[in-house]
Amino acid sequence: MRFAVRLAVIAIALGGALPCFAQSAALPVRDTATIVAEPSATVTTAVHVVNRGTTALRFIPAIALPAEWSSPIGGAPFTLAAGETDSWLVGIRIPARAPAGRYVIALTAKDAAGAIVVSDSVAILVSARRELDVALVDRPTYAVSGTRYHTTFLVRNRGNVPSTFALSAMSDKGGKVDLTSPSVSLGAGESKSLDVAVTTTVKGAEAHDDVLELTVRDLGDTTVTQIASSRVTIVQRANAAEPMHRVASQLRLRAADKSAGVSPYEFIGNGALRDGGAEQLSFVFRGSPGQSSQFGDQDEYRVELKGSNYSARVGDGYYRMSELTNNGQAGFGAGMSVQQGALGAGAFSQRFRFQQDSPTENGAFVSARGEGLFGAPQFVVSGLTRTGGVYEGKVLSTSAAVKPMGNAVVELELAGSSSAKGSGAANMVRVSGGDTLRYDIGHTMGSDNFAGNVRGAQHDYMSVSLLGANDVRYSLNGSLHHSAGVTLGYVAPQDFRTFSVGADYRTALAVQLSSVSRSTTFGTQVNHESQNGFLTRSEQNIGNLHFWGGVGAGLTTSDLESRRVYHELSLGVSTTSGANTYSLFGETSDGMTVTRGSAHLATLGGDARIKLMPSTYLTLNGFGTRVLTTGERYSQLDAGLTQQLPSGSTVSLKVRLAGANGAPGRQVAFVEYATPVQMPVGRTRSVGRVRGRVVDQETGRGVAGTLVRLGPQAAITDDDGRVAFAGLPAGEYRLTIAQQKSQVAQVFSGDNTVLVDSMHHEPTTFNLAVHRAGAIDGSVRVMAIARTGIGTAPDSLADAGAMREITVALIGVRDTLYAESDANGTFRFGEVAGGVYTLRVLTESVTGTRWEPSETEVSVAPGATRAVTFRQVPRRRTVQMMSGEVITTPPRQQQKQQQ
Repeated sequence: MRFAVRLAVIAIALGGALPCFAQSAALPVRDTATIVAEPSATVTTAVHVVNRGTTALRFIPAIALPAEWSSPIGGAPFTLAAGETDSWLVGIRIPARAPAGRYVIALTAKDAAGAIVVSDSVAILVSARRELDVALVDRPTYAVSGTRYHTTFLVRNRGNVPSTFALSAMSDKGGKVDLTSPSVSLGAGESKSLDVAVTTTVKGAEAHDDVLELTVRDLGDTTVTQIASSRVTIVQRANAAEPMHRVASQLRLRAADKSAGVSPYEFIGNGALRDGGAEQLSFVFRGSPGQSSQFGDQDEYRVELKGSNYSARVGDGYYRMSELTNNGQAGFGAGMSVQQGALGAGAFSQRFRFQQDSPTENGAFVSARGEGLFGAPQFVVSGLTRTGGVYEGKVLSTSAAVKPMGNAVVELELAGSSSAKGSGAANMVRVSGGDTLRYDIGHTMGSDNFAGNVRGAQHDYMSVSLLGANDVRYSLNGSLHHSAGVTLGYVAPQDFRTFSVGADYRTALAVQLSSVSRSTTFGTQVNHESQNGFLTRSEQNIGNLHFWGGVGAGLTTSDLESRRVYHELSLGVSTTSGANTYSLFGETSDGMTVTRGSAHLATLGGDARIKLMPSTYLTLNGFGTRVLTTGERYSQLDAGLTQQLPSGSTVSLKVRLAGANGAPGRQVAFVEYATPVQMPVGRTRSVGRVRGRVVDQETGRGVAGTLVRLGPQAAITDDDGRVAFAGLPAGEYRLTIAQQKSQVAQVFSGDNTVLVDSMHHEPTTFNLAVHRAGAIDGSVRVMAIARTGIGTAPDSLADAGAMREITVALIGVRDTLYAESDANGTFRFGEVAGGVYTLRVLTESVTGTRWEPSETEVSVAPGATRAVTFRQVPRRRTVQMMSGEVITTPPRQQQKQQQ
């Protein structure tokens, strides 16, 4: 034993920590290849462990992960018998918003006594990703011609690097647009609301849809551009007509050679399916770019409709039901889910057309939730069948989620599968929540035969962050990931361990200390790597210049070379001059073979957007990289010349030039035409005039600023509540009204039908009275005899419970409304106009019973709620004593006998 300890100490001193010492040892062979990964990716590595001791040894793993990182597999303790060999597989899942840079993740394992017997690290270079989202947050329903209205958009930096975004907006009706600032700077994952003021003037009596388009471009990469739009109905104050509802969309047509690798067309749209409705329609139609694309284009065809309690999709997309049943691939198919109260259900069917042999998948789920119970628990049972592919088989999953306190969430899922490989199982546990102190702790594991993307993997992680004073956030993270490469078939067994501690102050300054270890097994060889160091990043504005940069250093060890010091440095600057923007950046690294792949790299790049003429722009974006140790060089330049047309469309010439070691590579050029498209439902016009007035029923005064819709047209009342329509086709219409922003439910009284006769020269007139809506709450109960009265005394009745599925009619002057009692015997008529109504039970009473009352008159005042109760009671029977027998005489026969 003493000899083994001495041997371990000598090995550490010579070239790094061995994976095991004291009771175990391992062959020190390491792969020094850099792991370069994109955000949202999962990487795996393995630590090859050999127990060369004479007794069994239990390993307790720990993976030190950065904030929000996770490790699906690799955190479960394991035991090796004397002389036994095994691979500790570690998987590390990089969050989608992980900042770009180099991360060193420590992997450690202790024995039962707490002594570290395995110590390693893995270094991951997270590639920079620039991405943004722009979404419409709020807009008015309508605006009066010539008046100013405000629209709010939300801009979110979905990339993993801080970025400055240029803003521009335009109205398709030529309205005057006012932006508070020409640009906005956002940190990685940060979002900000933008207010855009618009003044649009239209002529004539017809209403017009003013489409405001906000264009946001990343100054760090001008190819990252998003456009969001809002539609506001512009009407005249006293007379207007509105076209049918439209869905805002964008059409792009590209002219290029077939080998260019760009989609020939792209048609994308998103918006409300109908004005004022909850349904949202979105669609994407993007043509195939061919065999490959330098621009990352991928053909996609999808239509999706979402309502308040349902969603449906047809085409390409991610159809999934839970974490464990998901196979992690996009497919082409159809799916739908419905939520009705506490119950939900859904199903989907898809084919993976981008995978070999096009595997298929069919699944369904049911769910139930208890909003009124402690923790608001939710339960889901799902199942699916896959045919073909790596994960062929059948999977059944049960999951539960509960919120025990505050915003804490506890999630649990258990899944089992059957396939040609045999039976498999997987489980997932996660606890997350917190505000000032945030925490996320999880565990995921899948057996070697499980028919899902967690097959042969185990991941345990912990992430804790604390928001201190002055907006300083402290973070502590750790993870352990194990991947059984043999079961995956294309990745060597790997184990990852990470640990990091850091602090950041907004986007101005961030400091992080990290440790990463990784072991990968290739056959009988085990490669070990570790990296420990620090990284600091900063971002500052000085005058009109925006600076950013970072510096890092640390120590790298591996089985193939001695310890060495590494360092990295990155700097960047950007500025805006009028409508022009410029940026320049550079970075260099030395000794970072674990994360960079090459010992000494240097990169220099920049981009610009230059306004050549009032409607002509030139965009440039390029970089050059050189491996200083070998002299290899790589370069790329993207250039675009865009002409904006008066209609709002654009015509662009785009070019990409790439090269390596001084020789030109693949050159691509194409022309793109982009135009906003408004998809109308359709409209009809004809002769016809209507005049009317909207008044307050309580005061009798005209209500100004009320939007009145009549058939295909809309208009806003003037100061006296008057409104006029013209050009209506002949027919019968129903009037509807709406306020621009209403916080109180309102209804109107009076005849809301308008008959337009195009043969008459005189306008049709109407009058509407607006008042606060009332309501009627009712209940239906069944009564039973508690005690029979003596002689002519009445029986004593007791409430015997609620009656469900009883139909009740609310009969008014204009309409008859219907409601049905629920399981609690209650029903409700909401938004009832003031007036007198007849409330009648339509369901027949059970034989021997009657309704008390069967109908009643109800008077509803504006804003008031009336309560009504219907009871089903036993009928009182008359009996006659004859020869000791009791004979029941029906009431009608009694009358005949008396006559």
